[in-house]
Amino acid sequence: MYIDLGDTKVTETMTITEEQLHYLDALRDSGIVNMFGAGSHIQDEFGVTRHDANRILNHWMETYSERHE
Repeated sequence: MYIDLGDTKVTETMTITEEQLHYLDALRDSGIVNMFGAGSHIQDEFGVTRHDANRILNHWMETYSERHE
């Protein structure tokens, strides 16, 4: 998240773990869910908010190819 406060900029950061990425890899491999709908699985598995689950999923999608070269 980026918040513009004039000359001050605040960036919200979060840590995405290898465990979360491996979980999503396994979920994809299982074929249980279309990965665009995986957010609720992330919420249930890791106890994160819907917003954070979507951030984790977006990161996983954006980095999938480079992590599986």
